[in-house]
Amino acid sequence: MAIPQSVFDEKWYYSVELEPGRFTRGFDFKNIAAARRVLDALQVKDASIVDLSTMEGMFATLLSRRGAKVLATDTIDSTARVNLLKEAYGVNYRYFPHVPLDQTVEYLFKIQSSLSYWPMRPMKTSMQPPFGFDVVLASGVMYHVLSPLHYIMTCRRLLKNGGYLVLETACAVNDEIEMHHDYRHDSFVFGGSCSWFVSTGAIDLFLRACFLEPVGFCYVRSETKSDLQVVRLGLLAKAVEQRPFDPDFFGRIEKGEIIRNYDYKPLFESAQMTGTVSKPLPVDVEALAPLEGPLKAEHFRRHDPVAYDPSYLRLSLKDR
Repeated sequence: MAIPQSVFDEKWYYSVELEPGRFTRGFDFKNIAAARRVLDALQVKDASIVDLSTMEGMFATLLSRRGAKVLATDTIDSTARVNLLKEAYGVNYRYFPHVPLDQTVEYLFKIQSSLSYWPMRPMKTSMQPPFGFDVVLASGVMYHVLSPLHYIMTCRRLLKNGGYLVLETACAVNDEIEMHHDYRHDSFVFGGSCSWFVSTGAIDLFLRACFLEPVGFCYVRSETKSDLQVVRLGLLAKAVEQRPFDPDFFGRIEKGEIIRNYDYKPLFESAQMTGTVSKPLPVDVEALAPLEGPLKAEHFRRHDPVAYDPSYLRLSLKDR
């Protein structure tokens, strides 16, 4: 059955090809290139992945085509559009709308428990529990939330040790530990469409405080009417068991609430549920700008932004 023209006349978040040569009217945002470049560096076949705030499911579709086991969520309901993509691209991942962002971990753990356990099964422990994911994709969300650090904690709580966070966000390139609001100097940096621009220095600190080690990044420049240097950052971070701080720096902060705050406690209970990845995920870090220490502003001067063809911002039927 042909898809009615009205579907193509609507404004979508993503521009996707639903029939040969017929694309939806998406925004073609440049940030898609940053997230896509990081995902291209991961081999995801057989990996369990959660796509947080999937919109119409562009990345969930791509990852499913690459052989990943995908669960996608959002706070809004795009079921009709997601189903159109699933049919057009021949994929069948799990999609859950109306997932409250502040209860994402508990919500997804309940789903995974419901999918994995039957009341008549014997009770026994497992080295490979059904909770958590090998990869968490968090693209285009962190700069919208009221609490960026809590959002990073949410991502880490969903990850198995040894898994990877793919984080894409608008941010300010600055080594200071800062958060700048969109409303700045009596005007909006992004036109009022976001909350916080977290500095790259703060992102690196928050990730490490939440047991995530940045291993590579890429970026796309953003145009703003502001004194801030704003980019769309794509970053790959590995879930680890020890906070990956430089020993000298750790010695300076180990008595402070940077790492001692009691709000970190949920990280530890979640780690008992999620366990460790069953096998390491192959990563081509050289496809990104590799990191062997903290993410610094100088890295953005040493490495060029992502070069891409405009087609990279759209999803085509031929894409894999």
